[in-house]
Amino acid sequence: STENALVLTWTTGYDFKDNKDMDSLIKALDDITMVMIPKCEEQYNRVIGIYGKPSFLTRYWAPLTLLYFGGNVAVKYVSRQQDNIKIWMNEAVETAQDFAIHWLWEPMLKVWDTIRMKDQQLALLSKEGLRSDMESLERMVAEFGRDHYHFTEEQVAQLSSQVREGDLSSVLKAYEEAIKSPVKNALRGDLIRTLLIQVQKTKVDVDLAMAALDKLLKSNELNFAFLAVAPSMILMWAVGAWIKGTWQKRTGVQVGKLGTPMRDSLREVERVLNQADTRSKDKSGNGLKLSCEQQGLVLCEVHLLRTYAQRLPQRNCIREKFIEDLRELENPNYNLEQRFRTIQRMARTWGFLTASQRL
Repeated sequence: STENALVLTWTTGYDFKDNKDMDSLIKALDDITMVMIPKCEEQYNRVIGIYGKPSFLTRYWAPLTLLYFGGNVAVKYVSRQQDNIKIWMNEAVETAQDFAIHWLWEPMLKVWDTIRMKDQQLALLSKEGLRSDMESLERMVAEFGRDHYHFTEEQVAQLSSQVREGDLSSVLKAYEEAIKSPVKNALRGDLIRTLLIQVQKTKVDVDLAMAALDKLLKSNELNFAFLAVAPSMILMWAVGAWIKGTWQKRTGVQVGKLGTPMRDSLREVERVLNQADTRSKDKSGNGLKLSCEQQGLVLCEVHLLRTYAQRLPQRNCIREKFIEDLRELENPNYNLEQRFRTIQRMARTWGFLTASQRL
């Protein structure tokens, strides 16, 4: 008893001189440790069992049931469609290969050949064909001039030069005379001959038009080559950009890129707060306030920060928490000290606002 009294005196700071008081205290402590604490633990465990976290089976019985039946259906379907699935996979691989070869690789090779002037297949008419048709027309008109008008060689040479310039006035005059008696001149005259010369002239005109079109095509051959490869390249760029954006959102790279403009805007806010007039206080005199112009500048920078915040990820309520900080930063009821504390909290909380860190 004496030892217990000394221990209690040392631990509690009270001097237990009466043994009865000491015995009652020891009995009370025994009741607390042996009866009340176990009862509290039992009651606590009972409350936790009723209102605490349910068991794994209770939490996930519905997904497990769906997974069981859905898995059975999926396994049966896959087992029945094994051959079709293999065919689909092979067709998907072949489609991807054909797309890469016929719509990416080969058009790019054609562009390269066009730049190096290797591919000269884009032509509607050859130069030799046009020259042969023109020479044939000149010979036909020259023979007609010798037979019909009895031209000399000098006149025939002049007539050939007129034909090269597209002038068939001599043939047309003979045609106008022959058409006055079409039946007679068709049988015994030069009507059919003049008609055939005009047919040849029409052919030459068509060849000249085709040559002009051919020249236009050749001058735009590189454009056509790029147009052939542009749709597939745009499609690949869109798919790559989507994959890159998804990856950056998951890894936080995009947020890291947003850190620089966000830091600049936050720096401007802090500059405006530092430039506040130290004599301007609120009505209660509790802290410094911003002027209307300074408050407007803060609102502009906070608006930029809110625009950048739309690109923050939504996981773990990152975007919502960041916008809450912005609301505190633009709140006119906050004094300068409170806003500075908000900026300090943002710098501590958001890693992308620190140049050496990333979300």
